[in-house]
Amino acid sequence: MHPLAGNLRDLEDSKLDDRIKDLARKINFAYRSSPSVLPQMQMMMEDLQAERGRREKEKMEKVMQQAKEANGDNSNWDDIIDI
Repeated sequence: MHPLAGNLRDLEDSKLDDRIKDLARKINFAYRSSPSVLPQMQMMMEDLQAERGRREKEKMEKVMQQAKEANGDNSNWDDIIDI
């Protein structure tokens, strides 16, 4: 974790996306002007993207759980495709 990242879990989804977009723009500028700061910026970007991935995984698990509850059983999605 980057020491200046703060608690990313407290950010709203839109704020997290805004920070990712802003940092991507700054990284692009840093490639041309001052590449010495790139490792720190990339470390921050990795933290932001990891938080986004965690949230997406959490949402997917919630959808999967709702689907199981809607079916009224504990079946897995593995039952759907028979190969």
